Amino acid sequence: MPFFEWGFAELYLAQLVAGIAEVFFLSVPPLLANTWFEPSMRTTVTSVASMSNSVGIALGFVLPSVVVDKQHKGKSDFMVLFGTQALLALIILVAALFIVPGKPRETPSVTSTRPTSIREMWPTIKLLMKFPPFIFLSAAVGLALNSLWSFAGFLSQVLLPFGISEKDSGYIGFFMTLAGCLSATFIGRVVDRSRRYKSTMLLLTLLGLGMFSILLLSLLYADNTSSGASSSSSSTLALVFFSVTIMGTALSATIPVQLEYAVELTYPLPEGVVTALLLFLSHLLAPP
Repeated sequence: MPFFEWGFAELYLAQLVAGIAEVFFLSVPPLLANTWFEPSMRTTVTSVASMSNSVGIALGFVLPSVVVDKQHKGKSDFMVLFGTQALLALIILVAALFIVPGKPRETPSVTSTRPTSIREMWPTIKLLMKFPPFIFLSAAVGLALNSLWSFAGFLSQVLLPFGISEKDSGYIGFFMTLAGCLSATFIGRVVDRSRRYKSTMLLLTLLGLGMFSILLLSLLYADNTSSGASSSSSSTLALVFFSVTIMGTALSATIPVQLEYAVELTYPLPEGVVTALLLFLSHLLAPP
């Protein structure tokens, strides 16, 4: 489809705006955790706050496949889908503007203070760009985490040739993301007590890699040995559901750990600048 056609141009613009906004939204949880909560709860709060984004992703997996399917794919069905998404966004916006307090009761910590201009941010950015551990962590975040979401974004297209419907793919993505939210909250609490950021990230990444290997093997096995038998399709669906869910559980749990680890590595630099630059670099280093 030519780029100049309005439908494609509007879709591209919407994705562009969402991609730009994501860096700012995802960098907020550590700042809120350090501003509003005591140190012993920071990673837990970061986990809950960062996973709120994943709840939206989980709904994004299941809602389209429920509202728009093979029997219902007309203009009115898409309008219902987009209208529902707009309504949810409006409710959250109203809550953020009129219900959530604008500032905490107590004075924020030193690292949570936010620079008010690019001139104030620039010295911090220069220090971070010259700090190898921060650069390596950004690369790890980009390669590990964004690989998961890149794969999840094409989940239905990947699984459809193996007899797994778009609706089943939507439910797989939903449970993958939901399990990641729960595991992130639990892991965040564990890290709050142990302060073992590096080893926790390593174990979770290896678990995610192992599950991804099982997923590939299950799909290759189904492709080489079966031509659509119902029993094989059921076993393939079960293996895919298990491996994708555990993979999402492991890799999603690394999100708050990575954010808090970046803050710990760069203390006492401002958290807002640290997390925003981490996410910006990780998106640049992510697989296209």
